[in-house]
Amino acid sequence: MNRAEFTPKQRKFRAYMDHSMNCEDCDYGNRRCPVAQEIWDAWRELPQQAPHRR
Repeated sequence: MNRAEFTPKQRKFRAYMDHSMNCEDCDYGNRRCPVAQEIWDAWRELPQQAPHRR
């Protein structure tokens, strides 16, 4: 699956994971810095949808 096939919600979650794994202020899953919290909140607001099929 390439990037174009991921839903916006999947891409936002990936952004959250990428950030939290590399941020010194985040405790990967236990604590969130303000940036991670903002990404997390945006992810929660996105509707769940299936990826487009070709």
